[in-house]
Amino acid sequence: MRRLNQLVAKYGARLAYGFGVLAIAWPARVFAATAGGTLPWDATLNTLQTDLSGTVAHTVTTAAVIGTGIAWAFTEHGTGVRKLSGVAFGGAAALGATTAMTALFGAGALF
Repeated sequence: MRRLNQLVAKYGARLAYGFGVLAIAWPARVFAATAGGTLPWDATLNTLQTDLSGTVAHTVTTAAVIGTGIAWAFTEHGTGVRKLSGVAFGGAAALGATTAMTALFGAGALF
């Protein structure tokens, strides 16, 4: 058993190093999608992108901000109101970040 441990210690690192060199220096051929092709999940991702940055998302976020403001005004700021605040202002920040990226860089954060 001791001899086996010595062999593993001696040749294990060398073998791992050899596989690492082979993986970098002699890469296998990769079959990636070309720039003009479409991927099977493109339509789903475009729909999700539209839903997360469209009119419905803005309406829900605006309603959450208004509801949070009313809850802050008339309650004792319990755990539920704090969670609602996180949802409202997190959504507002996400929608604002998308708008800011579009204004700064043209195409924006969404491609």
